[in-house]
Amino acid sequence: STTVYLVNKVLPMLPPLLSEELCSLNEGVDRCAYSCIWRMTEDGEMLANAPAPWFGRTVIRSCARLDYGLAQRMVDGVVTAASVDTGNPDDDACWPDLRAPEAPHTKQQVIDDVRALVRLAMNRRKKRF
Repeated sequence: STTVYLVNKVLPMLPPLLSEELCSLNEGVDRCAYSCIWRMTEDGEMLANAPAPWFGRTVIRSCARLDYGLAQRMVDGVVTAASVDTGNPDDDACWPDLRAPEAPHTKQQVIDDVRALVRLAMNRRKKRF
């Protein structure tokens, strides 16, 4: 089962306790995971001299609660490290306090990481098509 995201509605396929709490990557909460860790270039190529990918059990922790709209506005340059919570949900440049990263992470680090992942995804996509 999977959650379905519509334009103005989310249809979770799991009970709220699971989809909103126990299985959700809420910021500041440790979660057990199975991870694959590897090294690659910004173009998405495996580094030739890097160790083999490692697969194993890890504990992960999200530093900020992002939604698709906020992440896209970061990529587009509308939301910046200087953005603040204006309290106006129609303000595209607003970065709600409830979604700000936990210390020691900064807004700029989150923006840089989101943009780096988008560039990586675009580079990988070019190689497929």
